[in-house]
Amino acid sequence: MAAIGCNDCVWKFFDVPLVTEWSKTFGEYSEFLKNPFRAVAPANLIKVNHGGDDGVGAWSALSIFGGIVYAVLGLIISIALTAGMVGAPMGQFIMNFIMQIITVLLVANIGWFSLVKRPAVAKPDGGAAESLPCCCLIFCCVSCKCVPLAYAVVVWIIALVLIIQPLQAIGLCGACFLFIVPPLIYGFFMIFFGISAFKIWKEVFKGEKPNIVGPAVATGCGVAGAQKTGEPSGGAQPIGQVDADAKDLEKGTAQPADAVHAESKQYA
Repeated sequence: MAAIGCNDCVWKFFDVPLVTEWSKTFGEYSEFLKNPFRAVAPANLIKVNHGGDDGVGAWSALSIFGGIVYAVLGLIISIALTAGMVGAPMGQFIMNFIMQIITVLLVANIGWFSLVKRPAVAKPDGGAAESLPCCCLIFCCVSCKCVPLAYAVVVWIIALVLIIQPLQAIGLCGACFLFIVPPLIYGFFMIFFGISAFKIWKEVFKGEKPNIVGPAVATGCGVAGAQKTGEPSGGAQPIGQVDADAKDLEKGTAQPADAVHAESKQYA
């Protein structure tokens, strides 16, 4: 287990402070819903040309929109194909729709908080607190470096199951093949969501830097107005970590963007 980072996990039961920290991030996450491409351009998302944190922020928000389309389209197809049938389970269709929306929201938002925010946890042996990815179950949370890898595998399995499940209904009617369309839409977003989670595992556990080709994408871990720079993303930034560029500005070793712009206008 040490080979994948699961040898130093911290388990906490009924962790109220962690839930409180999660609730404080709703406003920050809403910014991704307003603009999923605030940190990474659409072309770079498809090419996986981004850091893990930025990818999870964007794809988790996009997966909500894809999940809503999945739930709405599934409801419409179910009602349309059973129209006129005696005893059609309309109530069941509506309940499935509600549960799908709730599940989509929880998978996306909790996944983003667990993988990107990485709240600090104190070690049981009294060591210094460390920012680690976490996975919160119904009554307990585990903070561990292998959580992003586990999350990636889980979302890939969910996407696969959702796509395979409707195949058993294809032969029930002439138009029943339509049942496979909604999960294909949602599965597309889940696959890329899992890829971004896998990149976080490589950055957090293995210490690899994101391989970004061409102009760098902005990295801000959810901070609005992140600027693009001429250097690749430095990888994951947990809560409380100060961006290196900001430090350079404070020390005077880096020139502010406004000054550079002014100079360029002077020599133009």
